[in-house]
This record gives sequence, C-alpha cells and structure tokens, in this order.
Amino acid sequence: MDGPWEGSADVDAYARGLAEYLLICERDDVDPVTAGRLHVAAFVKDLSTRPSRRGANVVALDSGAGPANATL
Repeated sequence: MDGPWEGSADVDAYARGLAEYLLICERDDVDPVTAGRLHVAAFVKDLSTRPSRRGANVVALDSGAGPANATL
C-alpha cells in the first residue's frame, strides 16, 4: 500500500482486528455483512474476557483481562 498509511502500525492493528472478527463470525456461523448489534456485542464481550496481552503480572487497576477501554 502506498501513501501516508504505508507501514502504519494502525493499519496493521485494524487488519488484525478485522481478521479476528471474521474468524469469530466464521466460528459462530454469522455472516459478517449482515451481523447485527448483538453479534458485535458478543464479539466485544469475548474480547473483554480474554487475558490481557500485557500479562497477568502487570500492576494496574485494569490488569488481568481484556484490552484497554480505549481499544473497545
């Protein structure tokens, strides 16, 4: 991809997020084009219950599970 987004970490992160969402849709037999609010909410809930990528030993109020609130 050429332009200001070339090599952007944001684009990489969005691509990973989209790929993960599409995998969840496939797993749950949901058409991502017609997915509704309930499907998206289930995906966000799934994200919020996963172990933190920062590790369980990070000392912070929100440590332990899911991505940061700003990510959601």
